[in-house]
Amino acid sequence: MAEIHFSDIQQSCRQRYARLRNCIAFSRYEGIYCSRKPLERCTKDLMEKIKLINTHCKDPFQKYKHSILQEDNQKITECFESLWKCMLNIDEKKKKQKKQKIKNKK
Repeated sequence: MAEIHFSDIQQSCRQRYARLRNCIAFSRYEGIYCSRKPLERCTKDLMEKIKLINTHCKDPFQKYKHSILQEDNQKITECFESLWKCMLNIDEKKKKQKKQKIKNKK
């Protein structure tokens, strides 16, 4: 099994969490309410994962802890995919707004 660098996992969690929070704030601003609830659920979930990883960093070599981390990593990946979809929605909305502004100027 490849060595797991716990600091890398923590850093990854924190970055994803920050992006999720930004996305939630932005989706509210842009009026994209459809993706807000799953993202908020993921954000809460991510905070729990970060706490869990922090707790288990002290003794990373027990097998069950590795399995917990791998399971959590899967959940984090799913959350990140939700975030990605949300960001794509925002990008689409921005493109439509730009086209609308160009039309309005003509």
